[in-house]
Amino acid sequence: MSKNKYPKQTRKKILEVAFKLFNDRGYDNIVMQNIIDATGFSRGAIYHHFKNKNEIMQSVLNEIYQEDTNFFAELMAQNLDAITRVDRLIDYIVSSPIKREMAYAMWSHKNNMVLYSNVVNTLNSASPAVATIIQQGIEENVFSTKYPDQAAEVVMLLLNIWLDPTIDINISSQQLATRFDFLCELLEKIGIPLFSEKSISTLKTYYLSFLTDRKVE
Repeated sequence: MSKNKYPKQTRKKILEVAFKLFNDRGYDNIVMQNIIDATGFSRGAIYHHFKNKNEIMQSVLNEIYQEDTNFFAELMAQNLDAITRVDRLIDYIVSSPIKREMAYAMWSHKNNMVLYSNVVNTLNSASPAVATIIQQGIEENVFSTKYPDQAAEVVMLLLNIWLDPTIDINISSQQLATRFDFLCELLEKIGIPLFSEKSISTLKTYYLSFLTDRKVE
């Protein structure tokens, strides 16, 4: 058997093709043979990199989370105030096609692995990153709270789960917009007006676009 000269490219294509299959047809409806057929690689080439589809999915998620970690490191290396950092973070989230696909994978396809992994990443990686920004805002006197870590966890869980329109298939545009308005008011009341007018507009448009996509489907 000839040796694969481009193992990194092979692995990358397997992950890209598999995630598309999971998203298009549902994780539970895909078996390894589907991935073999879709990639055009031999059975041996696929199993050389991954033992099963669970391992493929976890590898996809790990790469996504690593990209997030890299982005945040770059963000914090820049000389920015706290509110501007939040603006940049929001821009990164809404401009990422893979995050939209993850939302559908979690809720539309009821992929428990993606859901669990996302919640763990939210609490262990994303929330601490946001807490760092909140702490900076406290030092800049734009935020006021004794609990930056806990505030970050609540904000991220609400954004990633409670506000995710793919979890509630019956939610209307008005209900979703009202939820977001409530979150903004809540943050104001507890001393963490986290979102600028720009970010509020960007996030509302982003979340409401999921409802538009659902109608098209």
